[in-house]
Amino acid sequence: LSDTNHIHRVNVSFDKVMENAEAFITAGGRAHWEFLVFDYNEHQVDKSREIAKSMGFVEFRTKVSHRLIKPTFNHLRKVFNPPKGKEYQ
Repeated sequence: LSDTNHIHRVNVSFDKVMENAEAFITAGGRAHWEFLVFDYNEHQVDKSREIAKSMGFVEFRTKVSHRLIKPTFNHLRKVFNPPKGKEYQ
């Protein structure tokens, strides 16, 4: 969601992503939402699933990335911890 999307998706506007998804779905597109679950956003899975359903996404699924270290633009490394919930491990 907008308060956590920027943590993993650097320089991406969540509002613009959702605006584009809405336009795609409205035009007849079949949108699929893949939610990457980390410890900082796992509390948002249910809310995101609700949003996807209300917008008309045809699928919502969670994915857990095993890439926990991500290089950033300034060549520093940022650690993303795996989710704590057993359903995501």
